[in-house]
Amino acid sequence: MRFRIVTLACVAMLSAAASAQAQQEVKIGVLDPLSGPTAQIGIDAVAAIKTAAEIVNEGADLPLTLARNKGLPGLGGAKVTLVVVDHQGKPEVGQSETERLITQEKVQALIGAYFSSVTAAASQAAERAGVPFINGDSTQPALTQRGLKYFFRTTPTDRAKVQERLAAERGFRVLEKIAYKAQTTSLTAEVQRLKAANADVLMPSSYTSDTFLLLRTAKDLDYNPKLIVAQNAGFTDPTFISTMGKDAEGAITRSPYNADLESRIPLLPKINAIFKKHSNGRDLSDVPARNFTAAMTLFDAINRAGSTDPEKIRTALAATNIPPDQLIVPYRGVRFATTGQNELVRAILMQVQKGKYCTIYPFELASCQVLYPTPTWAEKAKL
Repeated sequence: MRFRIVTLACVAMLSAAASAQAQQEVKIGVLDPLSGPTAQIGIDAVAAIKTAAEIVNEGADLPLTLARNKGLPGLGGAKVTLVVVDHQGKPEVGQSETERLITQEKVQALIGAYFSSVTAAASQAAERAGVPFINGDSTQPALTQRGLKYFFRTTPTDRAKVQERLAAERGFRVLEKIAYKAQTTSLTAEVQRLKAANADVLMPSSYTSDTFLLLRTAKDLDYNPKLIVAQNAGFTDPTFISTMGKDAEGAITRSPYNADLESRIPLLPKINAIFKKHSNGRDLSDVPARNFTAAMTLFDAINRAGSTDPEKIRTALAATNIPPDQLIVPYRGVRFATTGQNELVRAILMQVQKGKYCTIYPFELASCQVLYPTPTWAEKAKL
């Protein structure tokens, strides 16, 4: 009997050793636009995810749970390996690359993909394969209204219908609702309509190239709304201020992040220092800050799952409850509703003032007052 017990114990020990050895690597697929007009956004997003992976793999002097060890302690010190692909801003490429990452690269989870259209296609492919997909930067509300089991989103969403409802409740009139094709070559007709409507506030939702085109067309046609309040995207592109120069002055945008929050979020300076090693010296901005948050949320779930089994990772993601002191964005935490949407999100409003983003809302986080009205194009020319 003793011989049989010893033999079984040895078999169990060998099995455990083999299992531990098999889990020395956790492969994560990363999908972002690394070419085309939004390439810098994708490059910065990848740098942020690499920052998160470095903290988990190498440890760091940070008050983060996963910075205390080298590797994921829940998986015996397993290291995170990233497999990065360029989806080129094309949904069909995002879908095919997702399928390749799952079937050929054997990734255990995915993160991406900035463009809501690409995220929709890629996450649907991941859903069919039963592989968790986390998103930190796509804001189309419908993404978490599809009934998907493996899709989770940490970032706030864009809700034009909510804007319209709130405007009606507060007695504001919506004078125009104008749709246009993304990455269009002309917005002259649209801006002419805006100028004719003569609304006090313009609330655009536009990607990078469209943002530049919108403002340049507005300048050419001397269209001067009293406020521009944007839904981030192109207005928080890391090249926005440098590209538009003085013409960016006064623009307000929603964002989950701004560098002037450092005094209120102690983690920011240290995370930014690590990020700069991966970003060729660039500072954190909106999209990379949100991707860092999504990546750390995913790594936390995998660690709590103690496994690379997709179903166990999905279960751990669903049970996520990260407090705000573990974040570099001003969310109230990360906790997912049954739809996969983070229900503790909170955004800020920041305005370009004197060539820099300045937080203006919520007021307890504000570092400057609102500049109102927005300077006209003629006034900007004199700055």
